[in-house]
Parts: sequence; structure tokens; C-alpha cells
Amino acid sequence: MKIILIVSHERSGTHFLIDSIVKNFNNAVFPRIRPSFSTVENLLLPHDNQVTENFYNFLFSDKDDAKFRIFKTHLLPDEFEIVLNNKIFFANLKDRKIVEFIYKNATKIYITRDVYDVIVSRYHYMKNGGGLQNGMHQRLAEISLYDFIRMPNYHIMPCRPFSDFDRNLITYWSYHVNQWSKNNVIHVSFEDLTRNFEKTIKSIAEKLGKTDLLVENISKPIMKRPSRYRILNVMRKIIKRILKIKSNNFESTAVQPRKGIIGDHKTLFSEEDYDFIKKQLDNIQ
Repeated sequence: MKIILIVSHERSGTHFLIDSIVKNFNNAVFPRIRPSFSTVENLLLPHDNQVTENFYNFLFSDKDDAKFRIFKTHLLPDEFEIVLNNKIFFANLKDRKIVEFIYKNATKIYITRDVYDVIVSRYHYMKNGGGLQNGMHQRLAEISLYDFIRMPNYHIMPCRPFSDFDRNLITYWSYHVNQWSKNNVIHVSFEDLTRNFEKTIKSIAEKLGKTDLLVENISKPIMKRPSRYRILNVMRKIIKRILKIKSNNFESTAVQPRKGIIGDHKTLFSEEDYDFIKKQLDNIQ
């Protein structure tokens, strides 16, 4: 059984990497499991027993060893360790078994992205209601990017307390990257995946020892357009149906995609913002 755990800080190109693997590796599967996909956090947050059963069946009951089972997480290593070392955290022991098996047995691929682009993407994502907490769209409706980068990190799972590295979004990003870099992970850069796609995919295959699973013609997945293009997307689907144009049967898993442009931050941050971010990173290092 081959299990892949895609790990990242939010808005680092997680789903672009997942889509790239699913599209270019034979038998790679990243299933929809209510409430979203095979995302580990869904077993740490409130859920019913059917969610647990769906995860359990995907991981253990399907006997197809040719499948490349893909899971995703934004958790810190600390958060994995806390829940697995706490005997009463999981009400359903199957949840513990699933999380522990994935954490200890999966090959981990960590994707990183330039911190400036990550923060800009996260700014728009949270203002549109994305993230762990409910009601972000209303509570952050008037927040500026200046204030956003200076506010504390609230992407905190219920298993851990607020920590010093949560003091702002930059220190949390740095901690996330540094903590996972100490683990045995395959590192992938969003910038490399974007600019040197085929070379990066082949490198991932080599590190996984699965070059034989690569498709013959490696190609980038078509990225979802942001929500403001939704009407255009619907019109394209209607035209395809009218003209009976066959789809390639590949559907992006991206969640609230933005532009995916490298260097998108350059027209958005002030010099004061750049100085603040640099100071936070310098103080950590």
C-alpha cells in the first residue's frame, strides 16, 4: 500500500500539487470524503461516524494495492504528536488508528511557497470566509492587508494552546516550514512546480521510487478560475455540452483559488509591510 501525505501551510499550492500528482501518476487517488476530501483535519474536528467509516474504508478496506492513496493536511507535527499522545482526544478509536497510521506510514511531501504570495493569498481566502473558523467573511470584511499580516494566527486546532509562534501570521508560517523541514519529507517548491513542471514531477517520481507510474505525456492540470469567473466557467460547460465536446474527466480540487501568480504581492505590500515581514523572519532565524 502506498500512502502519500501532502503537507503544507495554507495557500502554498497544496491542491495544485495534488492535482498534478493525480493527473500524472497512474492510480493516484485523492477522493472526496465528506465534508471535503481526504483531509486529516476532518478527523480532528467535529464529525459523525460515517465520516470516520469513509476514511477507514479508503485507507484499509480497499484491497487495491496499486492505488496511490493521497491525504492532505495543514497540521503541525506538534499537533499530530499532541493528539496521538492524548488517550482521550479521539472519541472513536478508529479515528486514532487512521491518523496514527497516516502520520507514521505515509510518505510526506511538503510544498512551500514564497511567504509574500502565501500571505496575500491567505488574506483573500480568509476575507472570503475560508479557514478553520466560521464567519470570517463578516468579521474580516473591512480588514486591510496592513492589519492582516500583523494579526495573530488563528489557524489553531483545538488540541493545542496559543503559542509564541502564533503571535502573527509571519511567525506562524516560519514555524510551520521549519518544523516540517526537520521531518523526513520530500520538499517541493511551488515556484519550481509552476516554472519547471515536467522536471519537478519527474523529480517527485524519482524520490518516491515510482517513475514507472508516471503517465507517458506529463501535463499541467488546468487550474480552477477564481470565483469571479464562475459565470464564464458555467457558460463554457454549456457550450461544451451543446457542441458535444468531450471533457478530459479531470476536475481540479482547488479550494477558492486565486491567481496562482508568482510575485503577485509586489503591487500590494508597502515598504513598511516588507520591513515588518523581514523583521519577523530575521528575529526567528
